[in-house]
Amino acid sequence: MRSQRGHQAFERALGTWRDAAPDRALAPRRVRRADRPRVVAVALLLLTGFAASALADGRDGPRRPAVAALNARVSAGYDYTHVDETDTSFSNSTSSGSLRIDEFDGHSVGGELVGSAPIWRFIGARGRFRAAQRDTRRPLDALGTDDSDVTSYGAAFELLLRDPDLGSLALGGGYDRLDGDGSQEADAYTGSVDAAIYFPDLGAGPLDWFARFDFSHRQVSGTGQSFDIDADVYRVAGGAGWYPSDDFRFALGGRWTRTEEEFLSEVDTEGFVSMRWKLPLPVSLELAVEGSGGISEYKEAPFRGDHRLIYGAQVGLVYRFRSGATLLESIRAYD
Repeated sequence: MRSQRGHQAFERALGTWRDAAPDRALAPRRVRRADRPRVVAVALLLLTGFAASALADGRDGPRRPAVAALNARVSAGYDYTHVDETDTSFSNSTSSGSLRIDEFDGHSVGGELVGSAPIWRFIGARGRFRAAQRDTRRPLDALGTDDSDVTSYGAAFELLLRDPDLGSLALGGGYDRLDGDGSQEADAYTGSVDAAIYFPDLGAGPLDWFARFDFSHRQVSGTGQSFDIDADVYRVAGGAGWYPSDDFRFALGGRWTRTEEEFLSEVDTEGFVSMRWKLPLPVSLELAVEGSGGISEYKEAPFRGDHRLIYGAQVGLVYRFRSGATLLESIRAYD
């Protein structure tokens, strides 16, 4: 609610505009040169009125901080991915060939520790420590095109700008170490931008609109080659999360991922549906489930690109320390 001072400033500006704008000035005709200084003055008064009103609103009560209190959460989960077979070929006037890669089922287990802390008013910080064990063959996760077991561990830090009643923006970077079969290993450097807009309950439940961009540069060594195999991964995701109750969120969205290596690339286009539920238990425990599906395009020179079906599922548990009383409050004011 605007304060009385804000209303007075706005009304003064509005009254000045009415005095300076007779009926003839309201017609859709060009403002005369002699009237321009008056129009500029009225515009400045209007801006001043809006500014005074906004400042007065801010004095009515303090905004909630970006992070309500120092808190942490621990998560553990399982990830399954299926990729259909690749079957493509090439031909020209002098030669021809074919490429066939069998379908593959990948499995991953991992965990993450996330801590969030307030810094100053609308500014907070978030730190992540993660580890995973993957059985995979995809260039997105593996250190090569063959089946491989990869162990990864790393950390990330994000600077958080948030108003728990309006939305948030987070900027971050991280580092991960990957160890594969034999002597293969890699260093991965990541950067991310994460944004969300919070809609209040207008009768059907609160709604979160969210979007995220990630970039990762990975340099692989120990392959037996005289060169390193670099990979760049670009990922864009977005969607909406709906709260039918304060302890349950249902989300729909999509993501696009492009992986570029020295001699091949993959482009994944997927849709996903997810569910997060704060279980009705004496402890703060959350169940997270996600399913996804889409198309992956595989390109390896000189072969034509091949589109394969991909789908997957994730399930995990999240345990929270000193977090919100509900899932809605935990996501918007603590995470």
